[in-house]
Amino acid sequence: MKYTLILSLMMILGISAAKAGDPLDVNAADLVGKVYGVADASANRNECRLEAGERFGYMPANEDGAEWINSTDGFAVRYSGMAPEADAMARYDGNKVAGYGYIFYFPYEAYARKLADSAQCEFCSTLLQELTDMAISMYSDPMTDAIFDMSGDYNGNDISLTLREEIDHETITPDQLAGSVPADRCGRFVLLVSIVPDAYPLTASLSE
Repeated sequence: MKYTLILSLMMILGISAAKAGDPLDVNAADLVGKVYGVADASANRNECRLEAGERFGYMPANEDGAEWINSTDGFAVRYSGMAPEADAMARYDGNKVAGYGYIFYFPYEAYARKLADSAQCEFCSTLLQELTDMAISMYSDPMTDAIFDMSGDYNGNDISLTLREEIDHETITPDQLAGSVPADRCGRFVLLVSIVPDAYPLTASLSE
């Protein structure tokens, strides 16, 4: 109740609205080390919610056992100059963070799939390179049906990055070459970034 009143007062004064106008600039350490991109993973539930509300002007909402803040609510981050549509989530065990992560979207219509593919490729490769520069070893799952499924360890926490392509529509013709992309395919590339603190099982991850 106390945090809701504080946030309400800040919104009345226009503080949150001013901060929420621009994407939050983040680096790889922010993405894998901070809840909603703003709160340290060691913070408690109320602190995480309050920091998200202060920065984005909207409190995370409970959905399916996790708390989410979506792009439609004002959540926006900019990584290495790129600001794809994104959602953020966190799970809690009592008042402690049990898992958190992000979903980045690269939607496309049929005429622009190559542009979306190029955008996700730049985003993912830049993020993976920065994680490598942070001395985080990422391992690929060769059995995945995703475009890639990488996992690693950051300060004792389990992190995973999974990239998939979700197809809304496409027409497969009888003469379609194996592995080729139908000209009318539309959909999105989706990157899941999931972090689970070392004190919790992997079932707390975003991909659950």
